[in-house]
Amino acid sequence: RQASMMDFGSSCSVLAKRAETVCLRPHPGGQFLTRNDIAPPANARLDDRPIYDIDLRGFTYGISAPSSVVLDMVLADLPTALWADPEGVMDIDNYEGMTVIRHRSDWLAFYRDACLRPEIIRARQRRFVEQTGMPLDPADVRRRFGDLLELAVYRADAPAARSGMGAMAC
Repeated sequence: RQASMMDFGSSCSVLAKRAETVCLRPHPGGQFLTRNDIAPPANARLDDRPIYDIDLRGFTYGISAPSSVVLDMVLADLPTALWADPEGVMDIDNYEGMTVIRHRSDWLAFYRDACLRPEIIRARQRRFVEQTGMPLDPADVRRRFGDLLELAVYRADAPAARSGMGAMAC
């Protein structure tokens, strides 16, 4: 984490020279800066609001470690990159096709591309989303979610569930 924070600080320094502000949204499970009482770089501001309270369209680009936030940014059509540790320990196999950032130079190259050629990044992201097979039609998603809830209610009412016996999923 320390090397990652050094890359973050170094990248912020370069962007500060361009009068750029960086918004840092600490991951709810980590919050490395706040837990360790570390001040962010001068041109970085912390925003720990829930992702649903943030209008992602107001950002030039987004970078996140592997999490659902990556999907939030991609689905908001925000040029998005995946942060991964330089050692390659972090599993990013489910994000094939996404831009990967491991070092400051990657971040700055992505920043340049997001500013100058965002459509190239967005096209790559659309291919990524297509490859996932993720349902995107709101009516289809609502139907699927309703089916899951109905199944959960059915299983909760099943005699095996009430008797404490396990039920096998079909």
